[in-house]
Amino acid sequence: MSQFKPNRYSPNLMEVTLNISQIECKYYVWEIPKMPTLGGLIVFSGTYLYGSAGSDDALFIKWRINEFCELEFPQKLSGLVVDFRSLDYQWGDDLDVYPQEIRRLRQPVRIVVTSERYEAFKGVLGEQELHTDIEVAFAQVIEALKC
Repeated sequence: MSQFKPNRYSPNLMEVTLNISQIECKYYVWEIPKMPTLGGLIVFSGTYLYGSAGSDDALFIKWRINEFCELEFPQKLSGLVVDFRSLDYQWGDDLDVYPQEIRRLRQPVRIVVTSERYEAFKGVLGEQELHTDIEVAFAQVIEALKC
């Protein structure tokens, strides 16, 4: 691996990092029964910083969801479950969990939270796709894809 060595013609570069959040995530895929398609599960854990301090956390979450949904395993995901049960979230206006590709194709997205955090997430994400039972979320994604 070579290191960048500035010379008199190069700009004065400053290294930056894209490690903007302490939140972690894990990715999973599953086959939709009796269909040649995949569903995805992305699990977030850690602490989402309060209010506007969490804007980088929101950006990180959005990046990771979009990145995951744009990959092919060998095909792209047709539905998504986002699991926030291990995410300590109080409040933040910038949280957005709807991946561009899945939203554009009108494919199902379900968000799973703990009952203790339901009201906090409801305030920013609404109730339509919000659940406290991951099995219900999986079932709804599967049923939506079969229709």
